[in-house]
Amino acid sequence: KTSAAKLIEQVLLGAQRETRLAGKVDCPVCDAVTDSKELDYLTLAVNSFQLELTQFFQPTVAVLMNIEQDHQDHYQGMAEYVK
Repeated sequence: KTSAAKLIEQVLLGAQRETRLAGKVDCPVCDAVTDSKELDYLTLAVNSFQLELTQFFQPTVAVLMNIEQDHQDHYQGMAEYVK
């Protein structure tokens, strides 16, 4: 997932777009959001736990990866995990 996010960042940079990679990688999402008005795109690498805490997160484009039976101790089954 991190490699895919870094690849997306590099594609955007190669297209002369201003972007910043944040989330589980280089910087916290909250730090990147404050600078996001200066960017064309904000590239985020987040996990299911981080997505649970969002209320107003409405990405223009989203890539979901690696949906497997992880974190079954936290979720009540695959349907809840995917949701």
